[in-house]
Amino acid sequence: MTVRTVADAIDRLAVTEILHRYCSQIDAGNFTAVRELFTDDARGRYWGGEWLEGGDAIVQWLVSTCASALFMHHMDKVYSIEIDGDRATARCHMTAHLTGRDAPGTVMLSVGNYVDELRREDGGWKISSRAFEQGWSELRQADQPEPVQGAAG
Repeated sequence: MTVRTVADAIDRLAVTEILHRYCSQIDAGNFTAVRELFTDDARGRYWGGEWLEGGDAIVQWLVSTCASALFMHHMDKVYSIEIDGDRATARCHMTAHLTGRDAPGTVMLSVGNYVDELRREDGGWKISSRAFEQGWSELRQADQPEPVQGAAG
């Protein structure tokens, strides 16, 4: 059994909070807050695409990708965190429901994993690498009322 310290527990909670905040702030359309979660030299890769280099490039890609969203709901479950001094690795299961402005009655359900590296900077944790591994996705159809304003920016 691994012996954990209070400091380790505090770090694990802080890392978990960063990863949850990523989802909640994307859903809120608050990309300024999303940018604050990444190191300047962060790398990101989504759906097996090319690596994006730099926190600004990652957020620019996210803004562009999410521009057509009418509603987004990302749910993550952090299931593994390893802390090594000022560095950490984490894995999350992710499920997202996304509707587009052009087809509000269609939802894309996407399921996969995030593989993350984080680094402590200026006393706080930031994402230095984030890769999304798509498991599967499907489209579902159902007539829906308009979502509450502000749900996706």
